[in-house]
Amino acid sequence: MIIKTIGRLMMLLFLGFSAQAQLNQYSMDHQLINSFDKNLHKIGSNTHTSIRPYKYSDFNAYGSVDSIIETLLDSNRLYLLPNSWWSKFLIWSENKVMDEHLVNIDTTNFVLKANLLMNVGLGSDFENDNNTWQNTRGIWLDGKIGDKLFFHSRVYENQALFLPYQRAYASQNFVIPGQGRFKLFELGEPLDWGFASGAVSYRPNNIFNLEMGHGKHFIGDGYRSMLLSDNSANTPYFKIETEIWKIKYMALYMQMNHIGFTDNGDRVFDQKYLAAHYLSWNATKRFNISLFEAVSWRADGNRNVDWNYLNPVIFMRPIEWQNGSADNVLLGASSKFKILDNWMVYGQLILDDLNIESLQQASGYWGNKYGYQLGTKAYDVGLEDLNLQLEYNAARPYTYTHFDSINSYTNMNQPLAHPMGANFQEVVGFARYRFKRHFLQLRHSWAQFGTDIGNVNYGGNIFYTYNTNRYDPLGDGGEFGHEIGQGMSNTLQITDLKYSYWVNPNANVFFDLGVINRQLTNSNVSDRNLYLYVAFRTALDNFYYDFF
Repeated sequence: MIIKTIGRLMMLLFLGFSAQAQLNQYSMDHQLINSFDKNLHKIGSNTHTSIRPYKYSDFNAYGSVDSIIETLLDSNRLYLLPNSWWSKFLIWSENKVMDEHLVNIDTTNFVLKANLLMNVGLGSDFENDNNTWQNTRGIWLDGKIGDKLFFHSRVYENQALFLPYQRAYASQNFVIPGQGRFKLFELGEPLDWGFASGAVSYRPNNIFNLEMGHGKHFIGDGYRSMLLSDNSANTPYFKIETEIWKIKYMALYMQMNHIGFTDNGDRVFDQKYLAAHYLSWNATKRFNISLFEAVSWRADGNRNVDWNYLNPVIFMRPIEWQNGSADNVLLGASSKFKILDNWMVYGQLILDDLNIESLQQASGYWGNKYGYQLGTKAYDVGLEDLNLQLEYNAARPYTYTHFDSINSYTNMNQPLAHPMGANFQEVVGFARYRFKRHFLQLRHSWAQFGTDIGNVNYGGNIFYTYNTNRYDPLGDGGEFGHEIGQGMSNTLQITDLKYSYWVNPNANVFFDLGVINRQLTNSNVSDRNLYLYVAFRTALDNFYYDFF
């Protein structure tokens, strides 16, 4: 009797309505995005796919995410007749684990969906006899009030034992990649950290969306972004999005931190601000061209929020010059061309500084600071839901740097764009396949990058000022002769083969089983890892460990 009563109470506590209300922001996980976005890239689609995270409304005209998920659900895998309380409880439990949100309140004017967050896994490096584990717990909420106000929140609490090279990166940079600061967990090598994200969005109509929160952003159609990526830790932000006709315009304002590379404990970190504008235009049914500008400035006792940059429809480079300031200004462009309904090419260009005369002379002028991306993606290649992607990224030495090291294009000791910073070239390729809830992904990347030798600045570490001990290849004070990969030449190759089972499509829970082969070589070392891993994880964010 007691067990029966408890079962009924649990069913009432987590009772959800069957209707699926449309929420605001979709997951940024690359694997999930690749499963649903092929219709957004078809010829004639007016979705601006280079602005992420996507909104659920971006999918509506081409088949909603909820409608695809509905095809994967099964309300009674146990084939039980709901004639008794225990069979009802078993069916309810199975649905909660495999199909439904943990909490699902869906009424006319209020929607709340709540789920547990997790990344619980084990791994072993057979090459070096090192074991790893991770224990991430948390909760995420998603909901709306009325038809115009949306909200979401995520809280992560983590402990992990990393591989030695991952632990070394965290120790040298004082951050876990994409997740911020950490502390030691009890005694020994494990690390302990926590972080949170969330936002409130107001959509008064189909044209405007105003959002304030603490989170990440991604600009581009590729796996990497040379403009703005989700590589670094969460930041406070305010964002205005305007979409009308074939144009989408985003004005983004962020507050960022510079931790520094000395362990001075808890303190108020150096702060800086960033204002960015991004204009995306679907010029034809096949072709998109987008323009980007960003300016960052360091906060001090006399200057914090700069009202000159808060105008959402102004060109910031002339304003920066008129102010007599020396803020860090970047200009960029992004583009996409749809060759077929299931095949497109895309690219990006970022300009930090550029001297046209020296560029024409191919003189290797240090001040020609730029990066670029070229990629292609194809869907349903010979088989439904078999997708291929190939991408090339490169950045010249000293790109994203500034004469004030704190005001480089960085946040929380990590680059804001490509995670490798500058002075690199990279090729990354994917083969992805999905059959119902089963995913198979093969990823291979090759990167060549230059690192500093001694105290000479070869342009890869964007936290150095560009005037600090700049490499002088021609004996002219370091003005000319610079090229990608200068300094100590490093080659990094990573192959990752992963099988995933989509345990719960609504809660975004995956079971992963994979193997990673990593090899880093330079003139001093040849470091190889053969790493087998297994995990249960919630797929909401991207955390990159594939650039070092």
